[in-house]
Parts: sequence; C-alpha cells; structure tokens
Amino acid sequence: MTSKVFDSRMQERRSDRGETMVSLLVATLIMAFVAAAIMGLASLNTVEGNKIWNKVDSIAAARDALDRVGRAVRMARSVGDMYGVVPAALSPSVDSRIGTGPSTNTTAVTSDPAFVTQLEQGNVSLASPSFPSIGDPCWGPYASVPATPPTGRSLSDMANNPYTLSSETLVLQVPTFDPTGYPNCIPDPTAITPIQAVDTYVYEMVPDLNNPGPPQQFKLQVTAFPAPGFVTPPPVGYVGQCPITNVPVNLRNMQPVTLAAGIIGPRDPATGRLGVFQYVDRSTNVITTTPDPAKLQEYNGIVVNMEILKRENNQKASVMSLRNETFMRNNTSATVIGLPPGS
Repeated sequence: MTSKVFDSRMQERRSDRGETMVSLLVATLIMAFVAAAIMGLASLNTVEGNKIWNKVDSIAAARDALDRVGRAVRMARSVGDMYGVVPAALSPSVDSRIGTGPSTNTTAVTSDPAFVTQLEQGNVSLASPSFPSIGDPCWGPYASVPATPPTGRSLSDMANNPYTLSSETLVLQVPTFDPTGYPNCIPDPTAITPIQAVDTYVYEMVPDLNNPGPPQQFKLQVTAFPAPGFVTPPPVGYVGQCPITNVPVNLRNMQPVTLAAGIIGPRDPATGRLGVFQYVDRSTNVITTTPDPAKLQEYNGIVVNMEILKRENNQKASVMSLRNETFMRNNTSATVIGLPPGS
C-alpha cells in the first residue's frame, strides 16, 4: 500500500509542468528594468538633493559673512584708521601746533590733553583712509606702543603697503573693553592722557586663483589686527594677564580668513571694479563706493552687496544676490551731535 502511494505521488510530480526558459527570461528582464528604474530615481534624488543642500550651504555662508561684517560695523567707531595724520586742507587740525592741510609730521598724533579731548569728543577729522596710517600709535612706522606685526611682515612694510578704503576694501576699528565693560586704553607710559584702544578689522575682496573665470571669482576675507598690550592692573577677579584686545582667538594670528567665495559682483560702472562696499554719508544721505578722505567721520553706514556664482555639476550656473545695510552705533560724529543720520 505504501509503495502504491509513493508511486502515485511521484507520478503526480512528474506530471507538474515547470516554468519555461522563455518565461524565466522575461521575468528576469522585467525585474532588471524595475531595478534600473528604482536606481535611476534614487540617483536623481541624490543629485537634486545635493544641489539643494549646496545652494543652501552657499546662501548660509554668504549670509553669515554679511552678519559678521554687520556686527563689526555696528560696533565700529569709524571707517579707516582713526589715528590718522592731518586731514585734507582746511579741515580741523589734529594738533593745533601743525596747522591745517595734509602732512606727514610724526607729531600729528600726540598724547596732548587738548588733542585727546578733541578726539574723544569727535570734533576733529582724524581718521585716515589707509591702515596703518603714519600716526597710528600701535601699527604705524613711528608707533609709541609698537604692536607685533604678522609673520613675515614689519611695521614699515605695513606702512608702505597699507589697506585703503575702497569698494573692495573695508577697514573698521572697534573700541575694546575689559571684562567688566570698562573701555581700554593704549598702554603708552609716555601718554599724558590715555588714548582709546581699538581692534582693527580689514575686509578685503581678493581674486580666487582656483576660479579665474570667466567670470573672475573673488573671495571675501577678513584679517584682524588686535590692540596690543594687557590691562594694567588686571580687573578684579581676573586670573593672569588680561589682553586689551577683544578679537576672537582664532583671528589673533593676523592671517586672512575666508568668509565667502564665488563672488562675481556687482561691478561699479564708474570704475569697473567690484562694488561690494558702499559708504553712507550721514550729512547728505548719499551712498558712494569712493569715500572722500576728508569726510571719513561722516560715513556712519556701510552697505554690502554681493553677487555669488554657484555652479552645478560644473555646467549650469546660478547667481544669488545679497545685500545688507548697517549703521554704526559708536560713530564719533553721530555720537557727538546725538542725532540720527540725515538729521
């Protein structure tokens, strides 16, 4: 009986028809097409996702750069080097003993009490469009409190190759404060009256050698020059030497740091140069890319414009335009008269 059952089952199995080679081939091809479609969609999704994230990263980096410049502008006392020499002809003299008009007299910046009072009250046109100016007590060639220059440079080299205000270069000087919030002064032992200490920030557009174009791409870089010296005596409760500077530690080596890249504009139609930095004259509400050296203390607003090129897969390109307008809180002219810009 058992043998008959076994034979019956074997006969049933032999009678079962399997899949043909053609049907197996068709099924395999269908599965391959489905898998290829799924992989294609996944790859396309990845590529598009990367484009979106790259664009978001570019926008975030550019906005962060604008925010950093804006924060420095709000805290700045003036554009250019506030420890300038004698301003343009017929402008108020920094030191009454040397008259009016341009000069390279090294006594233009002095610790004379009358001069310091004028400086602190903001009623003299002291700032220079170039940093360092000849009269800068820390970074100039005749510094009374010489700062340590960046590696590979000297104070005389810096004086011969200064940073000058333009549509591509912005120089800001920010007053420094000790941990208790008290303003710091330059530690000059010969000074009759202390002179305010400032940190200097230079924002500069430099060509991106890795992206010569066309169009030529630029990078926005910042270099900080910390106020030298230490607070004497240290604030109560402070352990160790307390630096006068408020520059972030990562910028104190005075090496340029890139804030944004891929910048291609806007271009100043008058000069053909980049028109990234614009200066707002508080007395006329006029915006210019070429600041007047005789009116530096009148510029209490900075406009930053950037056009950033973003390439996708080295082929398709798009341009992002960003703009930021910021006004100084510590501008000397605005502080003295106590009125807002344009009043």
